[in-house]
Amino acid sequence: MESIRFMTGLLTFYIKGEITAEQNFLKIRIPNTVLGFIPLGSTRHNIPVAQISSVATDFQFNIKSFIASLVPLYVSFLCFHNGLDGFAPALLTLAAGLVLMINSFITSLRVDSTAGAVYYIPFLIFEKSKARKAEEMIGQIIASRQDDTNVRQATETQTGAIRDAASTIVDAIKSK
Repeated sequence: MESIRFMTGLLTFYIKGEITAEQNFLKIRIPNTVLGFIPLGSTRHNIPVAQISSVATDFQFNIKSFIASLVPLYVSFLCFHNGLDGFAPALLTLAAGLVLMINSFITSLRVDSTAGAVYYIPFLIFEKSKARKAEEMIGQIIASRQDDTNVRQATETQTGAIRDAASTIVDAIKSK
């Protein structure tokens, strides 16, 4: 059983999502938040391994979120310019602007099922390597399932074993 834990939000760094590969199921748990920082339960998916058709990672840049982050950053610089009276509001707006800016870089893992369902798993930009690791893990699950259900490959293995047994019997008869 392999498990990958990852952060889904910058403000909720202490709440982790999890992808677990078990023998017959891929289990996904993604924490839910209200307003991006109040934890409120989680979303869980149990996907049968036989139902997974493909997996991919996707990196996007959300220009709207990036532009929206420039407003609090500009306001924070104005507050810093006002001196010590604006120091506390400047720190708060600077933090809000930086969080918005970091969240404008989006990495997600997409898992497609044979039934047509699509599961998106969000990762922070800092967790991009874990998204790739999860993609490789799920890709290996798909490959091993394909090998298990490959009739030609199983038939060739059985034919080779029968041929080897027949050869051994023939050699034993010839040596007597």
